[in-house]
Amino acid sequence: MNIDLVNGDPPPNIRPIPPCPKNIHEFWRTWLTRGYFEWEREGYPFWSNLRRVQSWFDVRNPDNVLLIHYNNLLNNSELEIKRVANFIKVEIHDSEIKALANHISFDTTKKNIDKLFPGGIGFFEMGQTPSSIKGKTGAGKMY
Repeated sequence: MNIDLVNGDPPPNIRPIPPCPKNIHEFWRTWLTRGYFEWEREGYPFWSNLRRVQSWFDVRNPDNVLLIHYNNLLNNSELEIKRVANFIKVEIHDSEIKALANHISFDTTKKNIDKLFPGGIGFFEMGQTPSSIKGKTGAGKMY
């Protein structure tokens, strides 16, 4: 990942994002135990993922918020697509649902990873490749 693209030309009061550790074990450890901002407890060297998720979870009950769990999206994409369509009041046909589910599938994403995330593969020195990423929950336990 080109950190210069992320940092661009930040305003004077904004600290640039430091480069990630090259070792995925070190990255994972710091991401879970250190914050980038003083009000965060995790997410370094970027921003807190758990704080962001918690902020949405806190407002999960209003009629204008729909939370989708990653496991549900992986395990039953078509049902989740129907839920979203129903939530935003859009009529969608079964053939469109199937096509969309295929388009957002993990296998399709892996085949198009260079278009979707240029330079993202090989980010860590342990060099995960599209064929080594499984897209299953719990896969991080191997680290």
